[in-house]
Amino acid sequence: MSGASVQLYVASSGGLGSAAMPLLQKAVASDSNGSFSIPAEYSCPAASSEVYVVASGGSATTSSAENSALMLTAMLGPCSGLTALGSLSVNEVTTVGSVWPLAHYFKSPTHLGYASNDTSFLSAVSSVPEFINLAQGSSPGTPTSTSSFAENNKLYSLADVLAACVSSSGGAAGDGSPCGELFSMASSAGGSAPADTMTAAIQIAQNPDNNVAGIYGLVKGSTAFEPTVTAAPSDWTLPLSSVVATPSISPVTGTYAGTQDVTISDATAGSTIYYTTDGTVPTSSSNVYTGPIPIAVSSTVEAIAVFGGASSGVASSALTITSALPPAKLAFLQQPSNALTGAAISPAVTVAVQDSNGNTVTSATNPVTLALTSGSGLTGTLTATPQNGVATFSNLSVSADGSYTLSATSTNLTSATSTSFTIGTSTTINPPAGTVATPVLSPAGGSFSATQTISMSTSTPGAGIWYTTDGSTPTLPPGGVPQGTSSSYTPMCQPVAQPSGLINITSAPYNAITGGTDNTTAITNACQAAGPTGAGIYIPAGDFYVGGTSSGTQLNCNIYGQGPSSELYCPSPTVGGYNCQLTATAPNLTWSNFSHQINSTTRDAQNFNIHLYGPAGLPAGSAANERMDTLMLVGGNAGGFFNDGTTGNILTNNGVFNTKADCNYETDGATNTIVDHTFVQNCGDDGISNVSYANESGGLVNGSLDQWNNIQNEPSARGISVDGGENITIQNNLVQNTSVASGIYVSVEDNTEDVDSPTSNVAVKYNSLSNAGGSEYQVSLLFFAGGESVTNALALGNIISDSTYSGIGTYSQGGTVSNISLMNNVLMNSGAGIVNSDTSGTSTANLQCSGNTLNGSSSSTGACGGTNPDTATGSPLTYSGCVVGTAQQYTGPITINSSATVKAIAVLPGLTNSSVASGTYSSGP
Repeated sequence: MSGASVQLYVASSGGLGSAAMPLLQKAVASDSNGSFSIPAEYSCPAASSEVYVVASGGSATTSSAENSALMLTAMLGPCSGLTALGSLSVNEVTTVGSVWPLAHYFKSPTHLGYASNDTSFLSAVSSVPEFINLAQGSSPGTPTSTSSFAENNKLYSLADVLAACVSSSGGAAGDGSPCGELFSMASSAGGSAPADTMTAAIQIAQNPDNNVAGIYGLVKGSTAFEPTVTAAPSDWTLPLSSVVATPSISPVTGTYAGTQDVTISDATAGSTIYYTTDGTVPTSSSNVYTGPIPIAVSSTVEAIAVFGGASSGVASSALTITSALPPAKLAFLQQPSNALTGAAISPAVTVAVQDSNGNTVTSATNPVTLALTSGSGLTGTLTATPQNGVATFSNLSVSADGSYTLSATSTNLTSATSTSFTIGTSTTINPPAGTVATPVLSPAGGSFSATQTISMSTSTPGAGIWYTTDGSTPTLPPGGVPQGTSSSYTPMCQPVAQPSGLINITSAPYNAITGGTDNTTAITNACQAAGPTGAGIYIPAGDFYVGGTSSGTQLNCNIYGQGPSSELYCPSPTVGGYNCQLTATAPNLTWSNFSHQINSTTRDAQNFNIHLYGPAGLPAGSAANERMDTLMLVGGNAGGFFNDGTTGNILTNNGVFNTKADCNYETDGATNTIVDHTFVQNCGDDGISNVSYANESGGLVNGSLDQWNNIQNEPSARGISVDGGENITIQNNLVQNTSVASGIYVSVEDNTEDVDSPTSNVAVKYNSLSNAGGSEYQVSLLFFAGGESVTNALALGNIISDSTYSGIGTYSQGGTVSNISLMNNVLMNSGAGIVNSDTSGTSTANLQCSGNTLNGSSSSTGACGGTNPDTATGSPLTYSGCVVGTAQQYTGPITINSSATVKAIAVLPGLTNSSVASGTYSSGP
C-alpha cells in the first residue's frame, strides 16, 4: 500500500474502549513499495505499555486512486520490545489476527482501552502471536505450551473479505462497491455502518453471529490468502485450541509376571483420557479411562487425552504378560484402626494375596479369614473372597475394650499379623493431652530377597507421620507445624528444587539494583523474557523495590530466590490502589523462596501481597495449578495471598505476617486450593478464609484443603473460616490466641453481599484450638447459619482448650444448622463445653454427638445425643510435598529396594511428638 499514513498507538488503561495515545509526533508514510520505517524519537509512557500500529489511506497500486476506506493494523506488544521486532508486515491477516483477540477492548481504531486492574487485557495481547506471524504477515503464529490457533483458514477468509475492499478505490455502505458491500454486511442492528476496513473488522469480531453467510459471500474469484473455508461457517469467532499433554501409561513397555493394573494419567487438568488395549489408535469414541485397567494377557495399551476439542499425541505401552508366580502369602494393606467399643473399624481392613516376591496376585480367589490373635469379641464378615487379589473387610467391630492384633489366614498360604490397635472409650482413643503414639512399621525389619513395601501407622487418630530412610532421626517442630515470628520465621519444609537456566534480575540487560530505585520495569522485562513456561527468574539476596505502577506488577513466570533475604518490597502503598501487588494469571507457575513486604498503614480492598487471578473472562486454565512455596509475606493492605477464582493452587510452607486483612483469602469459586504447612500471625482479619460472594461469577469456593497450618495471635478475627462453600476439609491445624473470635468458623453469614447458597460438606478434623473464641457467639469452633443453611458438617477428634466461653457452638440466626456430627472431640477448660443456641426461632436440626469428653468426662451438653457416622464430607485432597531435612511426610506405603534403616515419628498439633520408631531392612538371600 503506497502513500499510507502510519501511526503507533498506546492502548489506554483509562477504561474499556478509552482513547489510545498516538506515540509518534508525526505519522510516517509508506513508499511506493508499501515499506515504511519508524523513527527512534518516540518515548514509551512505560516499558509495559501495549502498542499497536495503524496504517490508513493510500492505494493498492501506484496507479490507482487513494482509498480512504483502507485501514489496517497489527498489535506489536510492549513498548520496551519494539526495537527487537525488526521487520514486520501490516496486512489484512495481521488486522484480523490483532482485532479478534482484542475486540472486547476496541471502541474504534483509535480507541483501545482497558481498566487498570483488568489483567485479562494483557492475556489477550499476549495471545496475538498465536494467531499471526508478524514478520511474515501470515497465520498461524507460534503456539504456547497450553494453546494454539488452528483456524487459520477461517482467518484467511476474513482477510480476503477485507482485501477485496483494500484493493479497490473505496466506497460507502450501500453503494454496491466491494467496500460498500463489506460495510453493509459488517453493520450491527441499530449501529452506524463502518467507513474503513479496520472498523469493519472490529464490528464483525464484536458481532460474530451477524450476516455470517453474507460476509462469506463477499469472497469472490481468486483470493489473496489461502487456504480459506469452503462453506459459510456457523459464526466468525476465532478461538484458540487447547494444547493437550500426551498421557503417561504405567507400567511402561516391558515383560511382567501375572496380571498388571495399568494406570494412565495426564498433565492437562480437566482432560478426558481415552484408551484401547488392542494396539489401535484410540479416538474420542474409545473407552474412557476411569481407573486402573487389569491386563492379564500380552497387550498394547494406547491412550490419548482430549480437552476443549483438542487431542494429545498417542501414548503406547506394549506389555508382555508371562505366567504369574503362584500365591504364597498374605499381607495387610490397610491396617486396622482404633475404634470405639462396638463401633465399625474404619477405614475397612484389606488383606492382599501375594506371590513370594511380594506382588499382589490379582487372579487369586483364595478365601481369607480374620481373627483376633488373642481375646474375643471380633464380629462382622470374617471371611472374604479377594477381588483383584485383595480381600476387603468393611464391617469389623470388637465388643470389648483392649489392645488387639488381627491374624489373616488362608489355606496353603503364609499367614499375616496386623499392627496393634485399640478398642475403648473416647478417652482411650483420643487422649486429651500428652504424647502422640509411636509409629508402628510393618514389617518391623529383617532381611528380604526382593523389593520390600513398608507401611506405617500410629494409634493416635489424625496424627501425621514423618520418616527417613538413611538412618537419620526425623526432627520436627512441636506438632509438626512451622514456628517463628516475622523476624525469626524459618520455614518447616524444604523449598521446591530450583531448575537451571534462571535469569538473574541483576544481570544485563535487566540490571535490577537494591535500595530505593524502582525495579518494576527490570523485573517485568526479565519475567517476560523467561516467559510462563521457561525456567524463570532468580532474585538474589537484597532488598529490591517493586511498586512503581498503579496497576501492580504482573509476573507470569516462575520466580525463585535464596530465602527471606531475597526481598521484594514496596514502601509506599497507594490507598485504594494496586501499586504494591504482585499478580499472576498464568497456569503452572512456581514462586519459591523469597519474601514480599509492604509497608502498609491502612486497610483497603487492594494491594494484597500476591494476587493469583483466574476468574471468568481470562483464558481457560488461567491461574491454575500454581505453587506458592516457601514465601514470606508481610504487611499487605488487603491481605497476603488472594486466590481469586483459581483452580488447583498449592500454597505450602509459607509465612504470612502483619497484614491489614485476611492472611490467606480464597474466593470467587476458587477450587481445590491447598493451604499447607503455613505459619500465620497477626492478620488484620481471618488467618485463612474461604469466602463466597453472591456477586461473583465464579460461584462457591469448592474443595479447599487447609491442613498442618500454625495460626497464632489473631487480634481481629478468626483463625480459619468458611463463609459459603462446599467440600472443604480443615484438618491437623494449630490455632492459638484468637481472642476476639472463633478459632474455626463454619458459616453462611447474613450480609447482603454473601452467597445465597448453603455451606455444605465441611469436615473439621484433628485440629488443636487453644484460647480461641472471645464471646458467647464466637466460641472456639462455631457452626453459624445467617441467611442460609450450614449442613452436612463434621467435627471429629479436635482438641479444644482454654476457651473463654464454649468449646463448640451451633448458632442459627435466619438460617438453619443441620446434619452436624460432633464426634470424639476433647474439650478442656472450655466453659459450657458443647452448646446449641437458636437466636431467631430457627432450629438446629439433627445435631448428633458421640464420644466427646469435657475435662476428662463424657459430655452431651446442649442438644447432643445419639450417633452420626463420619460421612459428612467426601475424601479430601491429598498433598505430600513436605520434606524436613531428609524427612518426608508419610502418605502411603513406601518401597525399599536396597538395605536401609527407616526411622519415623508421629505428630499432632497440640500434643508432644512421639518417640522414634526404627526398622533396619537388608537385602539378600
